[in-house]
Amino acid sequence: MSANELTKPVRLSMKNSLLNKDAIGWARKPLVHSNIRGNFLRKKKWNYWCVTSPEVLFFSNHFTY
Repeated sequence: MSANELTKPVRLSMKNSLLNKDAIGWARKPLVHSNIRGNFLRKKKWNYWCVTSPEVLFFSNHFTY
């Protein structure tokens, strides 16, 4: 199974709040619009970065409300 590369802007969720299947994949630059609704304390945007090599594993999470 190969990963799908996103090449054009796409919304993360559909109007019924379910995941948009077209948003599954990876992108070389930010293309996914996180159009999520809900309770302020439960709605979060996050970035996950991971860099690996045979000697090193580095990952970082950044959350915002």
